[in-house]
Amino acid sequence: MAMQLPRACLLSVAMLVSSLTAALADCQCLANGKVYHHGELACLKLPNGNQLARCDMVLNNSAWKKVSDGCPQAELFSRPEGPSSQPPESFGEHGAPHLVLPTAFTDANG
Repeated sequence: MAMQLPRACLLSVAMLVSSLTAALADCQCLANGKVYHHGELACLKLPNGNQLARCDMVLNNSAWKKVSDGCPQAELFSRPEGPSSQPPESFGEHGAPHLVLPTAFTDANG
């Protein structure tokens, strides 16, 4: 009987951890007609302007948490015509921009 108590405690802890993991895995937020998962960023279109927000959990419910006012936008650079044109300094060695956007990011106009 003494061995059953530790086994029961271990089983209880395992069930608790598994239910918490499942709750986090099910976290989904909706915005702009799309589904976002826990931790993903989206540009929310609100009546008072755009807002960058992260899908998060509050009291075991999915919720948007504000990251910043406004949303970042990629800038377009025009390059002069000709074989000797150089990319702008903000571009890397191979002409690739350094800006990395999350896959869940949506265009503010889209």
